[in-house]
Amino acid sequence: MRSVIGVLVVFLLSVHAAAAQSFPSRSLTLVVAAAAGGTTDVLARIVAKRMGEDLGQSVIVENVPGGGATVGTRRVVRSDADGYTLIFGNMGSLAANVWLFPQLGFDPRKDLAPVGLVAVVPMVLSVSKQSGIQDLAGLIATLRAKPGSLNFGHAGPGTTGHLAAITFLM
Repeated sequence: MRSVIGVLVVFLLSVHAAAAQSFPSRSLTLVVAAAAGGTTDVLARIVAKRMGEDLGQSVIVENVPGGGATVGTRRVVRSDADGYTLIFGNMGSLAANVWLFPQLGFDPRKDLAPVGLVAVVPMVLSVSKQSGIQDLAGLIATLRAKPGSLNFGHAGPGTTGHLAAITFLM
């Protein structure tokens, strides 16, 4: 985690070489394009706390959910390119949305500069104990025997959970 924070700090300090002596001179905003309380938000708050300690400035986490993370990402893309507004995103918001939403009005690959990987978060597939499903083979057998009988939850179109579930169900 320290090395990731170090990479972030180096990036922020190199944004404006001429102003490197005084950067950061004010609070930074770390936009999370998801609702508060989820994995992305929790990780962002851990990173923001440490960044604030290392930089000597507060790092404010701003949750901007909506549109499969496109609303928060758009906020950062349209912010001043001064290094004070960053996005803490994931695969869905920073990679897949380009293909899912062709009318985004921005391209994260061109309009954002990657800073570094913070975490690899595994996904877990679970069912109610009352379902009688004991393992992955049992889940697949149930899906084949009773198409459309199972539901899944996700945080919205284009989110990692949504894409993973659709891919699994194909």
